[in-house]
Amino acid sequence: MFSPIRKFDFDVDTANIAFEDGYRGKVIYNGESCILISTFVPAGAKGPGNHTHTSDQIYYVLDGDITIQLGEEVKDVTAGSVIFVPAGVPHHNWNPGDKDEIHLEILAPGGIIGRPLGDKTTSTDAQGLPYYTECRDLSPFDGENRRMEKLITRAKGSRQVEAYVVTEPAGDAGPPLHIHDYDQFYLVLDGSLHVQYALTTHVAHARELVVIPAGVPHRQWNEGPDFERHLVIHAPGPEQPHSPEHPWFTVVDLAAKE
Repeated sequence: MFSPIRKFDFDVDTANIAFEDGYRGKVIYNGESCILISTFVPAGAKGPGNHTHTSDQIYYVLDGDITIQLGEEVKDVTAGSVIFVPAGVPHHNWNPGDKDEIHLEILAPGGIIGRPLGDKTTSTDAQGLPYYTECRDLSPFDGENRRMEKLITRAKGSRQVEAYVVTEPAGDAGPPLHIHDYDQFYLVLDGSLHVQYALTTHVAHARELVVIPAGVPHRQWNEGPDFERHLVIHAPGPEQPHSPEHPWFTVVDLAAKE
């Protein structure tokens, strides 16, 4: 049976992206809206040299710490953080620590597999573009109130992706069955997430990715008994904030009509 769920972690022997010192990546989604890459960076390893992309790039750090140079600025980034790299900003990253680092990479728009993902450069000129890093709220969850943390938005400079972390208490649910006019992804960080995908129901566990193309009816909920946390990705990101005048979704009913 078809499943919209994909494993995030991978055996490094199956990687389709490789750099020196054991730096490995695997494409887990490749579409027109975006490319999603699971990336493993061993202690002491480094990624490709200084380069730029024609797409915006976002990192979400799951494990370990990473150091990245953005233009002329060097930033140390910890687990639970995002890095936003607008198209054209020179950058490169490495793991200076003694523990492995794992992150999700998003390139948006996609459609660039089959040609170089980046272009080497000696420039460190960020051209005034709005790169940034930001860490999600790492305080203990109270177990009762749904928490949503916006990390990547148009207001912060992203024109291609909207990304936020949702923490749902046991028994909580998202909107009723609905559709979007953009692709949506859930990367489960903690707990388990139940997802109705059209007429089928699936359970995504921690370190699994749910792929929901534009137009597919879906809904999600947490059956508990503990809280669940997931990263939500919209690609391309909606042009307007969600409101009654500009809703991000349309509720649908799949019941047969007489």
